[in-house]
Amino acid sequence: MSLLSRSAFLCRLCCALDKINMCENIISFFQWFVPVSVQLFLGIMAYRLTRALGAERNITQKNELKLKLYEKRYKIFDNLYDFLLELKVKSLKFDHQIISDTIAKARLASNEAKFLFDQDLVEYIDSIVINGINYLKVFNEGKSGNSITLDEFEEWNSQCLKELPERFLKYLNFKNVNI
Repeated sequence: MSLLSRSAFLCRLCCALDKINMCENIISFFQWFVPVSVQLFLGIMAYRLTRALGAERNITQKNELKLKLYEKRYKIFDNLYDFLLELKVKSLKFDHQIISDTIAKARLASNEAKFLFDQDLVEYIDSIVINGINYLKVFNEGKSGNSITLDEFEEWNSQCLKELPERFLKYLNFKNVNI
């Protein structure tokens, strides 16, 4: 072999070794890069999933809070409506136990309303309870500072029974319940 062919052979051998070395470098790069990429991808996916589940949990908690608020507001409405109906039915046939329970529920509704409604509705609820109790005293216990006729009472009661659902409408629409 000539010197030129030996040097060409060595040059080719070095090139081949360099290519092998470069392939090893590429392989070692991918051995490092692929696991890091997979871990990074899985980390990003876990983060996004956690955020999505957290957002869904927040929506669920808000809906549960809306439902509890709705139930409390409806209970107040129901107690006041029962109070007005009881006044209408029992105004001349006084049954102390039923009326006492109804008055207690109406007073409780009046007290709870302060935390659940705006001031205008709270004042309206208080006026229903106070006027209802005063009418009961007038008709059933004979305590009359002003002479209230049965017609005036029935007109007031009918007006309240009609207005009450209208006044509560914005608070009893589940879609509009604000937290």
